[in-house]
Amino acid sequence: MRVRFLGLALLSVATIACDGGSSATDATDTTGPSGNGNNSAERLGVPEEYKLLWNTTEGCENSNGPGTQVYWHTDDAKSSESGGVTRLTFTETWYWFHGGNGAADCKDTWQVTAEFVTTDYAQLGCVGCEEAYYFRRTLQDQGCQYQYHQLFGYDEDDQPPAEPEFLGYMMFDTHNEFNDSPNEDNKMLVVARYKGPSGWSLNNNYGTPAMSRRIVDDPERIGPPGEYTWVGESCVGSSGGGGA
Repeated sequence: MRVRFLGLALLSVATIACDGGSSATDATDTTGPSGNGNNSAERLGVPEEYKLLWNTTEGCENSNGPGTQVYWHTDDAKSSESGGVTRLTFTETWYWFHGGNGAADCKDTWQVTAEFVTTDYAQLGCVGCEEAYYFRRTLQDQGCQYQYHQLFGYDEDDQPPAEPEFLGYMMFDTHNEFNDSPNEDNKMLVVARYKGPSGWSLNNNYGTPAMSRRIVDDPERIGPPGEYTWVGESCVGSSGGGGA
């Protein structure tokens, strides 16, 4: 099985600004309250299947130096039709791990509503996608003190929005490029296109194909309705780089 990766470049998105104390984490202290390392995964409610897969104790390194590891996850995405309109709704949780003792680790939860769009998806930057939804995401539960605008399509010089609310497209590529049949285990590539004041930006690997799936009653059917789950990750630096 081969999941199709798009030939478009992943645009580098400037990193978020941090209003809270990520520096409060002592990177040399890896002993949490449990006595056997950082227990943030337990404290933040990381889903059981990811506790041994996600890096929660070491931080990360990108081209600009030390960074903060972030994972996002949704398992309740669902498309459904009502009144002739197909909509997609989901919650997406972002887990931030700074390494060290985990004192500054936190999570934010987004509520997203989206409407199915029918157009030439190549114009949106995803030639092979079978589904596209125009979304509005709002911060529902805030546990971190981050500004997300530079991760969601805003340039470095753009003024942040007054409220943490962002627009764009979610797109799903679920079929094999060789025979146009569904990927093994319904795996899919999730592509995100963000709308910022200065234009559009693209993340063509927003959902890790190995852990992102589309579940439908008829696997041969292309398009909604369906249920979806996806997982993504990024190492976000404190200056430049990034790319969530």
